[in-house]
Amino acid sequence: MNMSPESEPITVVKEKFIPAGIDEVWKHLTDGILLTQWFATTDGLKPNGSFVFDFGDGDFFSGRVVDWHEPASLGLTWKFLGVGQTSRIDYSLQSEGDSTSLILRDHGALTPEEAVGLDEGWDDFLMRLSRRIETGQPCRYRWSETFGAAAFLGNDTRIEVYAFDDDWWRRNFPGVQVTLDLVQSGASNARRFVLRDAAWGDLTMNATIRVRHLPGGSWATVSHEGWVKLPESEQLFERRRFAKLWERALRRLEENSTNAAVNAVSAF
Repeated sequence: MNMSPESEPITVVKEKFIPAGIDEVWKHLTDGILLTQWFATTDGLKPNGSFVFDFGDGDFFSGRVVDWHEPASLGLTWKFLGVGQTSRIDYSLQSEGDSTSLILRDHGALTPEEAVGLDEGWDDFLMRLSRRIETGQPCRYRWSETFGAAAFLGNDTRIEVYAFDDDWWRRNFPGVQVTLDLVQSGASNARRFVLRDAAWGDLTMNATIRVRHLPGGSWATVSHEGWVKLPESEQLFERRRFAKLWERALRRLEENSTNAAVNAVSAF
């Protein structure tokens, strides 16, 4: 994994040797039926086309194909939940006899910690790609037990973590009871909350919101976990429901930050 300082984009580089021909690997990176069996549900990719990768638990990437040189290179840009950081994903393929050397570059992690997570995540996804090619069997992961996402707050924002108060929660998560559990301060200001919902009975979940002021701008990141506490029959439904609520809340944050910046420039 290659990392650069926080003032520059961080690129994660992975290499995978796959015992299959280059055309077969290319198909698994672009064909909708094959992608659905190892990565995410999608209609597939085409030159300059838009796409959605749906993971089935409320999480998704929306993006566009920006490079297509079959079967040697494939470039994508995408956003998680359609908000936050735009990432650039580049695949390079090279024939090695009857096998293929695949190099992946994921550009745009915000912090070294995020780059470590991407590094581990791509290890898993590329393992599933190789397994699908070798066995012909579906090998998608079931669903993610932790929801995590980010919203861009702008280059000159005054939003701090204390802005996520009772009123903010009521506007974005109607009917959910939220209490402040822990306040952390320092380079990354954070608040951890306890969430209660009528659908969960006596069970609670935790959500942590951090505001990071980085050289490229300010970001609000969220982590929400606790779904596995629920009865198995309810876990995925609730995971999807709250992923949709978080998507809406983060989109509002970005829109409000953009509107505030435009108004400030107009006033000046």
